Amino acid sequence: MAEAGPDQPQITPEEVLNRVAAAGGHLLLEDLTPDELKAWRHAARTAQLRLLRAGTARLSKWTSGNSLRISVRDPTAPPKPPRQTSSPKPTPKSQDHGDFVGREIRVSSQLPKVPHALIVEMQDGMARRDAGRWRPYHSRAFVPEWIPDVPRQKTGRMLRIWQAILDEARFRGYRVRVGGQRGGEHVTIEAGREEFRLTSGGTQNGLWLRLHPEEGYRRQKNTSWSDTEDRPLEQQLGAMFDRLELMIKAAVERREEEDRQAAVRQRRWEAAMTKARKQFAEQHRKDTLRERIDEAREAEDIRAYAAALRSSAETVDPSRRDHVIAWATWAQTYADEIDPVLNRTGMPITPEPGRDDLAPYLHGWSPWGPS
Repeated sequence: MAEAGPDQPQITPEEVLNRVAAAGGHLLLEDLTPDELKAWRHAARTAQLRLLRAGTARLSKWTSGNSLRISVRDPTAPPKPPRQTSSPKPTPKSQDHGDFVGREIRVSSQLPKVPHALIVEMQDGMARRDAGRWRPYHSRAFVPEWIPDVPRQKTGRMLRIWQAILDEARFRGYRVRVGGQRGGEHVTIEAGREEFRLTSGGTQNGLWLRLHPEEGYRRQKNTSWSDTEDRPLEQQLGAMFDRLELMIKAAVERREEEDRQAAVRQRRWEAAMTKARKQFAEQHRKDTLRERIDEAREAEDIRAYAAALRSSAETVDPSRRDHVIAWATWAQTYADEIDPVLNRTGMPITPEPGRDDLAPYLHGWSPWGPS
């Protein structure tokens, strides 16, 4: 990250987020000096990337003259009712999407005394590849695929170009790492949750760089840069990072829209589940009501049967009369036991429904989730 000058204030990303939170999500900074504005913008940029890496909160910023407005919101949160505010809302036209668009990137004439760790690995890998270039294939040392394959006389240039790329990525708050499995490793630039592969190589005719968009989004133009007669690759790094900024912006907007749609779908699914539970409870009450009506009717039928049985007991043989009366008595007792009217049975307790129990009431939604 670039160091602040002696007169430039030190503003941290944590201070940006704390100030915005204290201001209720919208912070307006006015009458800033050029150094203060630069420091706040850069710290806000780093805070923006940190929020992109974790969670769903998003930071936006707008610049107007010597004023800076910073806002943090969560696009997946339910919309809040509008409220009156005295401060004017910024228009989309004033939003600052490209802090570094058009920024010049310089490539040093020599590597620093302590180069980036990836540069050291590249240098070692290039030396191993060059040493084994004329050996039989089975006796060559293993060199990862992400190590640029360039002629020996061009390795110094490629290493210096990569050092400039790594320094610029660090300045912008991006993380650069090597990912993938053995034999298929690649250099990845991480900007929040978005990842972009950067490959490189060269021949005797010149060096090249290629920026690979996200998987599934291949429709990108101008993602390759190489030496030309009038412009060496060193002078095209700014254009490469400009393209990266546009790709990040498009990926973030796409991700936010996907998150927003997922949040809307989640809320709709939760509403459908709530409605399904109510319908399940209502149906359980209806089913219980029918069962109790059937039980009440059955109890009345049993009582009528028991009364008729008692009446006929007078005409039955005396040796069987006691058995008939005992059966009528038991039937009467059983009728009283099952009669919901006599027992004054109240509102039934709805059982906890299983996932499959709710499926008939979800009308196409899955009981297991919104996806």
